[in-house]
Amino acid sequence: MYAKCRSMQDAWRMFNKLPSRKVVTWAAMILGHVDCQQGQQALEPFDKCTGRLDMVTFVGLLTAHANSRPRAF
Repeated sequence: MYAKCRSMQDAWRMFNKLPSRKVVTWAAMILGHVDCQQGQQALEPFDKCTGRLDMVTFVGLLTAHANSRPRAF
């Protein structure tokens, strides 16, 4: 909910209080950063995620990576 409201700081606060983190919670954090156009921050949770990600999250990671790189025109 916090990620959808673009409040990633609150989203991380709640995420860190979870007793266990499943793939869906990692995906929510990654995609929350993508929605907020925070490409570099979206890549950080991926490094810590230990589960398998679904295709939607994978596409989100590709978007995050594309948005985090400087554009050359």
